[in-house]
Amino acid sequence: MELRYPLTKRALYYCSRLISSQKGRNFKHDHYDDIQKVYSIWICTNPKRKNCGTIQRYSIAKEDLFGNVDVPKREYDLMVFMIVNVGNSKSPNYNGLLKMLSLLFCNQDEHVDASQILEKEYGYPKAYFEPEVFMKSWAHEIVVEAEEKGLKKGLRRGRKEGHEKGRKEGRIEGIKEGIEKGKIAGGLEQILVMTKRVMSSLSKTLDDAMAILELTEEEKAYVRRCLAT
Repeated sequence: MELRYPLTKRALYYCSRLISSQKGRNFKHDHYDDIQKVYSIWICTNPKRKNCGTIQRYSIAKEDLFGNVDVPKREYDLMVFMIVNVGNSKSPNYNGLLKMLSLLFCNQDEHVDASQILEKEYGYPKAYFEPEVFMKSWAHEIVVEAEEKGLKKGLRRGRKEGHEKGRKEGRIEGIKEGIEKGKIAGGLEQILVMTKRVMSSLSKTLDDAMAILELTEEEKAYVRRCLAT
């Protein structure tokens, strides 16, 4: 996804908020010496091709323009943020941390293949990849974020045609995007959840909901079996 702003500025903004939020909690009045150093790590799961497989570290540094003053580093080195651009874990240039993060956060690998590599090479417990555990982790957040993103996109498109229509388009588009990522993250269980959500939020029948989500025959059969019990 193409951002409308430099990610470095957003990271700097968040670090600044982490610093300012310490007043009243970590220190009071003018006791600025009690400020704690803050860190922020940004993992970009879909960076530009030229940025894939790179890591940048940003921090505050001192520069003497005229003369020299000895200032302890701890007095100004108070924020650090890193940007990690993951990509295709199958690339021969990927190893160590970058390969692990690519397997965790990117969709270019099948879930089963990625879980086997993470278990064998990085020691991830097999229980982590059980559907009920996996869906409570970052994968579920991806699905929710996709749905919210679709809702916002649909709302913008729907302003010309009416707010209500735009709201419905946003729900449908978001749920569709959530389904695609949910297939990788949580399989058929997530498809069932999304189908129920369409039926309740849009007042649709089961057949209409499955048509909106463009489910395969196998997925339709699974949903029908679950709802019949």
